Amino acid sequence: MYVDLAQQLARRHVSEIATKILDGSIDPIEGCRTLLRFRENAMLDSSAFDVICAIESETDDYPREVQQYLSDVRQSLVEACNQLIKDVEQKNNKGKNL
Repeated sequence: MYVDLAQQLARRHVSEIATKILDGSIDPIEGCRTLLRFRENAMLDSSAFDVICAIESETDDYPREVQQYLSDVRQSLVEACNQLIKDVEQKNNKGKNL
């Protein structure tokens, strides 16, 4: 039961952080880093995390042209966040049907 609760909380955080990245209420780089901290506990097998991980990795040392980089990856980040939100919703709905 504890695992299920931890998993549900992590998934909720993933969905909330992805939503905040999309609506601009959190810095995208910080949002990516936060999403990755919840990856393991959320137990989501989502390819969207690959995109998030790549973006986070490229910004480890904040490249000089951070804004240009974020502009270049914006569409990929939006798609990844939307996918994470969808994956969380699907997992939550699947659990309710059991």
